[in-house]
Amino acid sequence: MKLSKILLGLAVVSVSILAYSCKKNEFRTNEYLDATGLAQIKVVCFSPDSANPSVQIYINDERVSNNVAITNQPFPGGGYNTGGDTYNGYLAIAPGNAKFRFVQATSYSSIITKDLFTTSVNLEPSAKQLVFLADTGVNRQLYAVKCETDRPDSGYAKIQFVNNMANTANIPISVVFNIKNTDTLMAHQLKFKDVKDFVKVPTYFSGATVKLFPSDSLKVGKSVSGKDSVYAPATALLGQSYVFNGLSNRKVYTCAARGIYKSTNTVALPKVSFIIVQ
Repeated sequence: MKLSKILLGLAVVSVSILAYSCKKNEFRTNEYLDATGLAQIKVVCFSPDSANPSVQIYINDERVSNNVAITNQPFPGGGYNTGGDTYNGYLAIAPGNAKFRFVQATSYSSIITKDLFTTSVNLEPSAKQLVFLADTGVNRQLYAVKCETDRPDSGYAKIQFVNNMANTANIPISVVFNIKNTDTLMAHQLKFKDVKDFVKVPTYFSGATVKLFPSDSLKVGKSVSGKDSVYAPATALLGQSYVFNGLSNRKVYTCAARGIYKSTNTVALPKVSFIIVQ
């Protein structure tokens, strides 16, 4: 049987959680892997399903995961304000049109009890990509976002911004960082699936309170220094703010808005998560 492969960071070593064994229904260690020409992906399960089922992921008809939380877990690896860990892992997949299947299975086994969603996504060769799962039920969809992996200069991190809130196709949102009671506009006018390219962020922004707002609720102007200034009214805040203490020197992240616009349901409440890219 073919072995699914995982990468940790830039290394090309495989780890023990990903190679599926037919005989014992377990994962075992793979050999060293040359990832040249392969797509390197992380599946970001941000489907705000109120039932919050655990799912197993199949790619091109191979199971590549154990149970993953469908609402808040990047796999492999993870991030901050997610259900994953804080390691940086990628799956190595043949580029081109890849079939993704999300299923429910009996506990501690691969016996499928329910198919939730199947679709295909085109994957680029020799590139790191986040494959986002969005929306719920029959409206679920999957799309890939390419990642930049060049590290910034010392004293900085880099952050990309993605809007994964499916019911904001016509309602742009904005991301604001608050540092020492000063609001800084980080991403503006993002509709569903919109991506703001990676920006350098000084590491003293670690500890920022990160907030989501409807873009039309903000008052944006130019400060004396020529940079954008913003007034963000507290009454317009969407969902939960998040204190991001994980910003580290020369690291690369993707900040994703997730949930359902203006929902008050615990699972679907609008919020941000930070996915570790590099």
